[in-house]
Amino acid sequence: MLVGGADPAAYIRKYKNRCIDIHVKDLAAMKPVKFAAIGKGILDWKDIFAAGREAGIEWYIYEQDNCYGDPFGCAKISFEFMSKHLL
Repeated sequence: MLVGGADPAAYIRKYKNRCIDIHVKDLAAMKPVKFAAIGKGILDWKDIFAAGREAGIEWYIYEQDNCYGDPFGCAKISFEFMSKHLL
């Protein structure tokens, strides 16, 4: 959403109670556009998770694409970040 010019947290709030799951990635600050481990990019996860709680999100479905660095390392960092903030 951020790459397309939308604010993810505002979008979640706008469409609250319309779905219980969302697909999540984080965006690296570098160009060309690549993804980062969740919590290591430029998205505002504090606001996104707050919006998710308000909207009734039950599942955050994570996918690691073309990241900077080792994809398995990024997946581990993402898992640890999401476990810390969502469990």
